[in-house]
Amino acid sequence: MRGPVVVTVERVVAVPSPTLWARQAAVEQWTTWHPDVSWVAPGAKVGPGCDFEWVWRGTRARSEITAFRVGSQLAWSTDTASGPSTMRWTFVADGDKTIVTVRCTLTAGHVLARRPAAARAGLERALARWIDALAAVPRYAITA
Repeated sequence: MRGPVVVTVERVVAVPSPTLWARQAAVEQWTTWHPDVSWVAPGAKVGPGCDFEWVWRGTRARSEITAFRVGSQLAWSTDTASGPSTMRWTFVADGDKTIVTVRCTLTAGHVLARRPAAARAGLERALARWIDALAAVPRYAITA
């Protein structure tokens, strides 16, 4: 059995942390700005112990919030037909910019973990795209 696939993507974005946090925490609005999220269950909310259903990159998922610190951290565990995964987002203010870090782990039982190099490369692109979409607020852009 293979080990888990872990991918971490970090970017410095020229967007204030409260703006990024508000967008990321408004799960029900993801379809309005994230090109890879095609559906979020009506009424989806984030907070300690909350769960939500959504479709990311064509895969239907059910996620449960596992960490929630207003303004700085949001994490969830996800079950899909492909297997379980986790995603952890952190937002650290750096002046008028924000250091955004996302760490995604596909457990050893996840279908994509069978091809770790391909899974890693695909996740890196998908997570970078997510940060790009998150930061694509008028007047703001990624700086690093």
